[in-house]
Amino acid sequence: MLLPEEPRPELVRYDSLSRQLVPFLSGISAGDVEVSRDGRMLTYIRYPELTLWRSKADGSEAAQLTGPSLRTALAHWSPDGSRIAFSGSRPGRPWNIFVIPAAGGPADQLTFRLGV
Repeated sequence: MLLPEEPRPELVRYDSLSRQLVPFLSGISAGDVEVSRDGRMLTYIRYPELTLWRSKADGSEAAQLTGPSLRTALAHWSPDGSRIAFSGSRPGRPWNIFVIPAAGGPADQLTFRLGV
């Protein structure tokens, strides 16, 4: 019997000196990484929880922006870096578009697709 696989991506970067992929942000299990326009901040989705996080580009000051009741994907910075837009889904509900302040706070749902 095959068990369902759980995605476990690992963040890596290419080190041109060693010509190897090396862990990035301590090799955390994350994806959908995007750098802010000014290059100082990151946003990413942690796996397997599918929670939205942001941190400084070096990984310091990491902060979880959403809880486990809101699955997230495809996060993108606003042009001024003050907000993060993302696709989100609550249990039993369809995916919609949300926006959240980059500093944290409640997520506002922008679209309201009905049904599953």
